[in-house]
Amino acid sequence: MKHLILSLGLLLLVLQTSCGVRRVSNEPQTPLVVDTILQTDLTQKEAYNKAAEWVATSYNSAQHVRQLDDKELGTIIGKGVFQHKYGNSSNIWGNIHYTIIIKCKDNRIRVTLQDFSHEALIKSTLSKDLGLVNTGKQPEWGHIKFVKAYWADLQRSCKAYSQTLITDLNNALKNKDDENW
Repeated sequence: MKHLILSLGLLLLVLQTSCGVRRVSNEPQTPLVVDTILQTDLTQKEAYNKAAEWVATSYNSAQHVRQLDDKELGTIIGKGVFQHKYGNSSNIWGNIHYTIIIKCKDNRIRVTLQDFSHEALIKSTLSKDLGLVNTGKQPEWGHIKFVKAYWADLQRSCKAYSQTLITDLNNALKNKDDENW
């Protein structure tokens, strides 16, 4: 009887922990990366200064977002986050964390957004952290059926958000400084 109770307890423990484990496809997973080179008529120093100003005005706290700021190399590396909403239920909304890398050279700037990572806003059986966003198949777990559509929308949102940031930075680079204000 003691062995039966221990066996049932162990079985319940294994079942409970395995239901929450995410299974990932065996297919090769390539992380989602958005990489663009912007052409400009600015020197490296001018481009860096405009990019640094853009980061400071585009993010709530430039001190918290910047991970690396090297004026000599013309490189800014920062972290950001945006909210991804899908459908009407807040159970499947999440924050998307990402890394932005801006490298400035004479006449061009390279902007790379990478390391997109999904974090669920509400932790429940209906909502899971999906982790690193890749270009492959969606993560799989248990009985949740909407994951495939959510994953595709998540990938589209990361790309669209990246393009919005890149367009905004490109517009900031084209703005002429008004020294006679």
